[in-house]
Amino acid sequence: MFCDDKHCAYVFHETSAVSTEDNSNDDDDGDDDISQMRNLIVTTDRTINSTAVCYSWPVISGGNGTETSIRIDAKGDGTAEEVFIPIRGGVNQTTYMTNTTESCGAGCRTVAAFEAAEDKSWYYRCNVTVSQVGNAARPEHEVSEGLRSMAAAAISLQGIEVSSFDTDDVQYQVYPAESFFGLPKLGFNDSMAATMARFAIGTVAICAQFNEALVVDGFAPVKGSHLVVDHWDYASLILSSVTLGQLVLGIATAILASLVVVPEGGPIAMSRVLSPITRKLQNSGKGDLLLASEGQGSLWIYKAVKTAEEGIYDLFMEEKIRPENRTEDIEMF
Repeated sequence: MFCDDKHCAYVFHETSAVSTEDNSNDDDDGDDDISQMRNLIVTTDRTINSTAVCYSWPVISGGNGTETSIRIDAKGDGTAEEVFIPIRGGVNQTTYMTNTTESCGAGCRTVAAFEAAEDKSWYYRCNVTVSQVGNAARPEHEVSEGLRSMAAAAISLQGIEVSSFDTDDVQYQVYPAESFFGLPKLGFNDSMAATMARFAIGTVAICAQFNEALVVDGFAPVKGSHLVVDHWDYASLILSSVTLGQLVLGIATAILASLVVVPEGGPIAMSRVLSPITRKLQNSGKGDLLLASEGQGSLWIYKAVKTAEEGIYDLFMEEKIRPENRTEDIEMF
């Protein structure tokens, strides 16, 4: 709840909801996690505002709070106007009054206040308005007009029905001067307006906090992570080093790859280069098993010899006899 000199606002909250069936068979650790989700509350962008506009008049008769009517200087020229007061609240108190049948618009109520004192008493009449919910995206986000009207006049409501033949529609509430809402405003309209707007938005806040929660489908709030980098110079140095290292590695790989000679012509050309090995294996009777036999072994070397022409290489396989008994090996140069 936030207030300034012009209005008050309440920001709505949302809480993760987990059904009872989902955690009935969980272990203790799971229950702890679910309880944390239930207690996770986030602030939304939905707000509701309350404003009040007040006018005041000095009381010229009956200002000590012991009469059922007072006389006010309505025009500032000494012209008296009589005003009914539903209760004798005594001195040093403020009586807030409203007629439940009167309305000044959707979510708006007229609230009067009588500030009783020994010396200077004041009478106020204010229009208090509670707005619709801002940024509401679905019907469940809205606040009903009845609740908004009730909150606007909440400072003067008793919470019970008044039973009287004369004032059935009038509700009133008395606040001692020692209480926050009974502090004398001494004719300052903005102070009285701020008091009524604060009480109205506080009523909405209490309803939002303690009324039965409504479960709706949507994205439930979850715990997130927030990364804080204390030293961006170190982070920039690390990121730059990684990028530079990858660049150097890529260039080196490209240079080494350019040194590898691959014969043009695809698999057919490669098979022609490897044909000496296949002929050797066929003559030795080992076929394609490439298994070592008793006696001498051999090492085949893949060579690329640069010719006199630019970009032309002579590719061939060279056999090197090895005296030890080993499998046929291939080495590339």
